[in-house]
Amino acid sequence: MAKARNPEYHGSVFAHPTHMLRDILTAYQEGGSDYLYALLTGYKDIPSYVRDDKGHLKPVGAEGAGGKKVETCASVVPGEDGRPDECVQLAEGMSYNAAFPGHQIAMPAILSDGAVEYIKGPDGKPQVPETLDQHARDVSAFLRWAADPHLNRRKATGWQALLFLLVTTVLLFLGKKRIWSRIEH
Repeated sequence: MAKARNPEYHGSVFAHPTHMLRDILTAYQEGGSDYLYALLTGYKDIPSYVRDDKGHLKPVGAEGAGGKKVETCASVVPGEDGRPDECVQLAEGMSYNAAFPGHQIAMPAILSDGAVEYIKGPDGKPQVPETLDQHARDVSAFLRWAADPHLNRRKATGWQALLFLLVTTVLLFLGKKRIWSRIEH
């Protein structure tokens, strides 16, 4: 999964080369890791909605439901041709996850704050925070590494090859100038 998902670009065609260059220079290629992180931290309470006068579902905000019937929907299918919206209920045995397509996933929330115990420092406190955010980052980074453990070595070899080609190009250019400088036009 860490290698199967790729980041998508949604900008203009003219700005795309600058985004590609930024990704190359920063070595960003974490589409799968980003998805796994979002998936692990995406478990939320099922959102609540109320219907307006036309039957469209609106999220219940801080002002509350205002006496209207509250519906909990895993997802909302907009009504076509003036029809009311359809509230898709959470199926039995499923969990609500905001990052998962359709917002219904069979995997329960497995991580939470304090779920993993980290190595303690000399002062007896964990060296990193034992939070859901940190757990999700660690799991997604490990799965990315497990999907391609030789990635860093290949990147280093690639930069060395580029440096070699650059030096070779400069030497060939200087050699060509020296050889062809003897020939008169």
